[in-house]
Amino acid sequence: MAETNPEQAAVKHGFFSLIPSRDILIKFVVQTTIGAVASVGGNLTYERAITAVAILYAWAIEHYFILGLLLGCIVILLLGVALFWVRGRFPIVYGSTEVFVGIIAAINAFTRVDFSTVPDAGVVIQILGGIYIIVRGLDNMGKGVKGTALEPRWNGWFAQR
Repeated sequence: MAETNPEQAAVKHGFFSLIPSRDILIKFVVQTTIGAVASVGGNLTYERAITAVAILYAWAIEHYFILGLLLGCIVILLLGVALFWVRGRFPIVYGSTEVFVGIIAAINAFTRVDFSTVPDAGVVIQILGGIYIIVRGLDNMGKGVKGTALEPRWNGWFAQR
């Protein structure tokens, strides 16, 4: 009977039993490459691409814990680089998204506040984090309007100098 839990397999067979064989790695790389080419060539929508990455990640975590962690790190790194590029290229769009995410984060934390007691420090920090994200988003939007027709109006609203 094969273990489905990576921790149980590691204890029973040793750590190196979690590392896939060469054939499985080649198959994984080939299938991933084919999937990437198919997604680009087939013009998959954003949601389908995210779903495909999520399914691939879940499969990798379930079957090959180390490979799943590595894949997760690579995806996070690529997402960070992509968002950094968007921030530099389209600061108004990035800032608007930050403001939206900050609002959602603050509201999400605020809905867990029990007003009959003193709020938990973690919830307060989450609300302050949401507010900080909003401020960073407004700052990025302010950088994006510099040198545009919106700059005087932006400076009038937010007293930027």
